[in-house]
Amino acid sequence: MRRIMWWFMCIWPAGALACERPVCAIDPSELSLARLVDFENLPSGFGPGRLYRDVIEADDVSFGEHLIGQARDAEGDYDRIDGPAMPPLRLGRAPRGELLSITRVGTSQVLNGQGPAGFPKREAEGEGAIAILFAHDQAALSFDVVGGEGGTGFVLFLARDGTVLDRHDLPDLREDIRAFHTPGMVERIAALIMMNDDPEGIAIDNLRYDLIRQMGAIGLGGAGRASYVLAHAVTIPVPPPDPATANPPR
Repeated sequence: MRRIMWWFMCIWPAGALACERPVCAIDPSELSLARLVDFENLPSGFGPGRLYRDVIEADDVSFGEHLIGQARDAEGDYDRIDGPAMPPLRLGRAPRGELLSITRVGTSQVLNGQGPAGFPKREAEGEGAIAILFAHDQAALSFDVVGGEGGTGFVLFLARDGTVLDRHDLPDLREDIRAFHTPGMVERIAALIMMNDDPEGIAIDNLRYDLIRQMGAIGLGGAGRASYVLAHAVTIPVPPPDPATANPPR
């Protein structure tokens, strides 16, 4: 038995054993994740970006503002989403249809939530909530934070029955990769909601999910890092064109 436990401790990352919360933060380099959403194939724009009035859907993941049944509120120019959701989980639409935008930043495209001020106002861009709903429960995931001027991010994790698993506050937002997992790498995360109070708002990019397991553990070391970087890109169907929402005046 001691030999078995010693082998288990060697192959399992320290970050996966140290946390007793329902959802734990982890160094992204310790995860091997198979799927990637980078928004690169979607219509976008500079400045406020291109507005998306409907939920953005792929085969096994979708993006919106909140889950049906959750409480919606505003705190100044920022969205606030809280509480459990109504099963079966479904993404809700914003009342005015100003949901998300895809913005071209340098050579990348990023996803913004549109805040209460409304698209295309600068004080709306990146200050709205972003909800992510998975078709299958996840044990681990990561995403890039784009932007950030030292504000705080708030991440709410939900189970498939709509109950709140955990909430993480992310202080001092900067350009960074944030990664999370469940203890024991149990597949429990059905959805998450991201919010912030950053002075400039934030966007997200490169959502990674779908844990790769090796001998009952996660991929580590050089091979694990390579799997993390070379995740399979998820193609999002391109919605019908809507020229009126591309790069409108502020």
